[in-house]
Amino acid sequence: MVPVFVDTCDAEVRAVAINAVNNAASTVITEDLSYDDLFNVQKNVDGDIVLVQAKSVKINRLARELALLTQHNLESVEENEIGVALGTLTGVTMFIGMGPQVKIKIVPIGVANCDFVSEFVSAGINQTVHKIYIDILVTIMVALPIADITVETESEILICENTIIGKVPDTYLQVGRITEGINLVP
Repeated sequence: MVPVFVDTCDAEVRAVAINAVNNAASTVITEDLSYDDLFNVQKNVDGDIVLVQAKSVKINRLARELALLTQHNLESVEENEIGVALGTLTGVTMFIGMGPQVKIKIVPIGVANCDFVSEFVSAGINQTVHKIYIDILVTIMVALPIADITVETESEILICENTIIGKVPDTYLQVGRITEGINLVP
């Protein structure tokens, strides 16, 4: 009986956490947020990119706003009641979903943490894609009358991305592929 309640509670709490993150992200991250809002791109006299500099204060403010709003959304979740059909508690597959609901109250208490992740990915000989994510880790503890559970969810939200285009080199050698070459030894 306990595992059924714990699994049901786990699923319900995960949904609460994901909704809290999604609602916060849709409020904080707006359509007018651009790459230039978060990074300065400096070029030399020839127009070549020589530096991509993060605007740390703005990035930290964005992460802090997202964490605070996610935390607020978690705190606004009131006591919830989960119902599991009595037939489900028997463990017999044929009775799943049948019978009256056995209800249990849960009170989730959660914490949200945000981290920025910056990723550079090669997109060709002279192109690099710079992606900026916020990783949001939500930990929710729930005290049930029958057990205590801790649920962790991690959401990765793409904030913005930019393709950095450089000069086409005179020669190009992709070193990582040499070891994947054809084996000519008999």
